Amino acid sequence: MVDLDRVLSQIRSAGPQARDRHKADTRRREAATTILHPNEVTGEYDAGRMLQTTLGGTGALRALTHDDLRSFSRNVKTAGRAFKGGITAKAVIDRSDLRDRELANREIHTAVPVSHKGARIQLVTNAGPHSKDVRHHVHVELMNYANAISAPGKVDAIAKALAGGPLKFDCDCGRHTFWYRFISTIGGFNAGRPEQGYPKIRNPNLRGIACKHVLRVMRQLSQPNVRAVLAKMIVQGRARVRQATTLIGKDVVQDIARQQLQRKHWKASQVETANEKAQRLGKAAAVQQVVLRKRAASDRRSAGSLDTDVKRFVTAAQKMAAAGVLSAKQLQDLQDLISKARR
Repeated sequence: MVDLDRVLSQIRSAGPQARDRHKADTRRREAATTILHPNEVTGEYDAGRMLQTTLGGTGALRALTHDDLRSFSRNVKTAGRAFKGGITAKAVIDRSDLRDRELANREIHTAVPVSHKGARIQLVTNAGPHSKDVRHHVHVELMNYANAISAPGKVDAIAKALAGGPLKFDCDCGRHTFWYRFISTIGGFNAGRPEQGYPKIRNPNLRGIACKHVLRVMRQLSQPNVRAVLAKMIVQGRARVRQATTLIGKDVVQDIARQQLQRKHWKASQVETANEKAQRLGKAAAVQQVVLRKRAASDRRSAGSLDTDVKRFVTAAQKMAAAGVLSAKQLQDLQDLISKARR
C-alpha cells in the first residue's frame, strides 16, 4: 500500500533531493574503475583488466572474452538502429520488458508532476515496497515543447499532442542507472547524465528500455490530470521570454496523487503494450460473444418451453370443454386471450 503522506512529505525539497542524488551518482560514476568503454567494445580491450560479465543467460559472473565484445558490439548496433533520437511514451511502454511492466502495475501507482522549467518536467513516483527510498525522481524533456508554445490552436489539444510526441527521460533509480541509462544514451532519448559504459553485468543483452518508475510516468502522461499541467506549461511558456523553474502547488500535487491511487486498478491506469491491450480487448470481446450466444440459446429454450406449456393448457381446456366443464364460448375466450398475449 502506498503511504501517500510519506511520498509527498516535504515535497518542496523534491528539486534539491533530485540534484543531490544526481551529484552522488556522478561522483560514483567518476570513481568507477570497471567500466567497459566504447573503444574496448570495438576491440581495444586489454584482457589484463580482468573485467567480468553475466552474458550467457545463467546470471553468473565470468571473465569477459573477445567473443563477448563482438556480441556487445552487435547489440549496440541493433539498439542504435532501433532508436533515432527521442521516443514516444507509447513506444517506451511497447519496448519495455514484461517484468518492468508487471512491477509498475503492482508496485508503482503514483507519478505526480512537482515542477517544470521550459521543456522539462519533474515527476515524483512512490518507490517499491522493498526499496530503501520513499520516492524516485523522473525527469522528462518534451522535445516538441518549443513548437507547442508557438503553435496556434486550443491549448488542451496541443497539450495532448505534446504528451504523445517525442521525449527524453531520466530516473534516479538503480534499475535505470545500471540497466537502461546506456540504452537511452545510445538511443538519443537520455535526459540525464550520459552513460558510455556498456552494462556488461546487469544488462549485457540490452533487453528492455525503462524502469517501473519511468513506465508509470509514461502511462500518466496521457491522463487528463497530468495533461492539464502540460497545458499550463504551454500557457506559461507563451507568456514568458525567460524560462524559470515553476513549482506546482502542493494541493494540486496531492489531488493528482489521490486520484491516481483511487484509479490504480482501472484498465486506463494499467501499463500495457499496444499488443497486450489488443489481446485484452479481444478476449473481452470473445467473452461478450459467448455471453450473448448463451443468452440467445437460453431465450430460445425459454420460448420453446412456453410453447409446450401453452399447448398443454389448450389441450386441457379442450378436454374440459368436451366433458362439459367449459362452455364453447369460454373455451374460445381462453384461446383468444392466449393468442393476444403471445403477439
